Amino acid sequence: IDIRYDNRDAIAVTADALGPDAPLVWPEAGTNLAYVENYGNSAKTERAFAKASHVTRIAFYNNRLVSNYLETRSAIGEWSDEEHRYVLTTGSQGVHGVRKNLAEKVFGIPKKQLRVITPDVGGGFGPKALTYREYALVLEAGKRLGQPVKWTADRTEHFLVDAHGRDNLAVAEMAMDGDGKFLGLKVGITANMGAYLSENGAFVPSLGATMATGVYHIPAVDL
Repeated sequence: IDIRYDNRDAIAVTADALGPDAPLVWPEAGTNLAYVENYGNSAKTERAFAKASHVTRIAFYNNRLVSNYLETRSAIGEWSDEEHRYVLTTGSQGVHGVRKNLAEKVFGIPKKQLRVITPDVGGGFGPKALTYREYALVLEAGKRLGQPVKWTADRTEHFLVDAHGRDNLAVAEMAMDGDGKFLGLKVGITANMGAYLSENGAFVPSLGATMATGVYHIPAVDL
């Protein structure tokens, strides 16, 4: 396969992606903003900040990372004539989600026609919860060939293909009374979704936002 690439302007810093002069990933969209999501009560939080004796503000960057688990992803796909169903053996972080996605969204079959087995995970940290294209391919190949088909990623494939993590810029503000008691919390998160949304891409910053209060009682929150 002869691949030829055209160079385009790029941004390596997530904080700059929404700037007025930022090159656009999708020029036809007119912006690099994919979506806006809000949790909490903005009006209540503004009132808390208006009566605060002290406000502390902090900005921090949670860097992009590769999970780099001990065992790279691998999969064995089989078709059982006796049971009339596919059998996928793979190191996952939850067989039910993988089965649901493959059965309903890829093959268009009842879930009972697909069995997913995970004997050992081999490390996970999030990305192994996703449904990757190789899982469907080994199943289809196994059925067509009439024998099990195995695939194993190498370390470079893992770095390039598996879902990455983090790459979030957060700006947080805490409103406090004169005694330092928490009154309200504001958090703004800019999360890098990449050019294409992955299966759980938007879920990660959304889940993180729900954990922003930690174990503390904070009466008003705007995330």
